[in-house]
Amino acid sequence: MLKRIFITSCLLLIYLKIGFSQIYLNSQDVNESPIPDTTIFRFEKIEIIGNHKTKPEIILRELHFTGNQLISFDQISAAYKRVQSLALFTRVKFDIVGDSDYRILMITVFERWYILPIPYFYLNERSWSKISYGGQLLYYNFLGRNILLTFMATFGYNPQFKFSYFNPWFAGNLKLFTNFSIYHSKVKVRSPQLTEHEDTRQGIEWLIGKRFGHFTSAGITLSYVELSAPPEIGLTLSPGGKDYLPSLLLNFQFDNRDLKEYPHKGWLLTFWGKRVGDSQLINYYRYGSDLRCYIPINQQVTLALRNAIDLSSGNIPIYDRVYLGYEERIRGRFYEIYEGENLFFSGIEFRFPLMKIKYFQLESISGFEDYSSNLKFGISAGIFIESGAVWNQNQALTAEHFKSGFGAGIHFHVPYIDVLRLDCGFNLEWKPQLIAEVLVAF
Repeated sequence: MLKRIFITSCLLLIYLKIGFSQIYLNSQDVNESPIPDTTIFRFEKIEIIGNHKTKPEIILRELHFTGNQLISFDQISAAYKRVQSLALFTRVKFDIVGDSDYRILMITVFERWYILPIPYFYLNERSWSKISYGGQLLYYNFLGRNILLTFMATFGYNPQFKFSYFNPWFAGNLKLFTNFSIYHSKVKVRSPQLTEHEDTRQGIEWLIGKRFGHFTSAGITLSYVELSAPPEIGLTLSPGGKDYLPSLLLNFQFDNRDLKEYPHKGWLLTFWGKRVGDSQLINYYRYGSDLRCYIPINQQVTLALRNAIDLSSGNIPIYDRVYLGYEERIRGRFYEIYEGENLFFSGIEFRFPLMKIKYFQLESISGFEDYSSNLKFGISAGIFIESGAVWNQNQALTAEHFKSGFGAGIHFHVPYIDVLRLDCGFNLEWKPQLIAEVLVAF
C-alpha cells in the first residue's frame, strides 16, 4: 500500500505545476536570499489581496503587529504561520515590498471552498464492523468571520443528529469565543462486557471563553444530557434507567504553537476540571491535563513530546470510563482495548522532512480555479515511542498497567485534510502493524 501511494504521488507531480515558498522579499524567495536575524522592518502599509469572502480584520488580528511598528523577520514568519493556521486558505503568501525608506507588507491569500456537503463514512473504534454513514454540511467562514456551522446526520453504528456553531473570536477587543451544539444520538457501550448494548443521549452544550493576550485562554462549558438505557443492564446510576447529567467544565489553555496543523516549535498546555451531576446519586469529578512541547532541532527537524492525564473522583458510571484503544491509542498496540477510571499517556516523536512542501494547481477544473490552485503537497517522516496506562481509583498505578509501542511513519501533507499518516508500529515483542490515520498524531 505504501509503495502504491508513493508511485501515485510521483505520477501526480508530473502533471501538476509546482510553486514554492510562502515568504518573499520583493518577490524573491527568502529561502534563496536569507534575511539576517537582526534585520528590523517598519511597514508603512499592510495590504491584503485575495480575501473575497474573509473580512480583513480576521487576518489582521493574527499579525500581532500594525504598520509603523518595528518588527523582526521572526515576528513576520510567526504571523504568517498564524494566518495559515486559520485553516481558511489553501495558501498564504507574505511579500515584503519596497526598500528601507518605504516598505509594504503584501498578504496574499487563496481561500478554500467554504461550503462542503460531505458524505460521512466513519469506522467507529477503527473497526470495519462498526461503520457509521450519512452526511454532514460544513459551512466554513460563515459571514466571512471564521465562523463554522456544522449540520450532521449519521446512521449505522452510533447514529446521531447534531448541529453546532463555533465562533473563535467575537466582541472585538474582549476576545471572546463560543461554541454551541445540540444533538440526539445512540451510542454503543464501549465496555467490553456490555458491547451488545447501547444508550440513548440527547443534550445541549454551550461553551463561552475569553482570550488573554495572544496565546492564553480560559472557558466555561455548561451542558445538560439525558442518558437512558434498559435498567436491567446496569449501565445507568439511576435504578430507573435514566440519568440526568448537568455538568460544569472549566478549561485553561496556553497555545503558542507556530503551525497548528504540523507544529515545529511552541507549547500547548491544557488544564481542565469537570463536575457532573447535582444529586447524591450522581455527583462525580473528572480532571486532567494535556501537555505538548515542540522543540526545533533546526529549521526543518522537530522533537515533539506529549504527556496527558485524565483522573477521576467519585462513583464513575460505566459510560464515563476512560480507555486505551479508542480516542487514545498506543501505536504498536493500536487495536488493544484497556478500560479504567484513570488514564495516562506519554509520547515522543522525532519528525523531519523528506520532500519540502510545494504548491500545485489542477488544470482542468473550470469555474473552480480559486479552489483548485495553490494546493499543497509535501512528505515528512517520524520516529516515535509511546506508552500509556489505565487503572481504577482503588488501584495503585504499577508497571504492569503500562502498555508501550514504537515505530516510524511517513506523513503526506495534502490539501484540506492537512496530514495523511502511514505508520508502522511495533509492540515490545516486535510484532508489526500498519496504521493509516489523518492529522498529526500530537
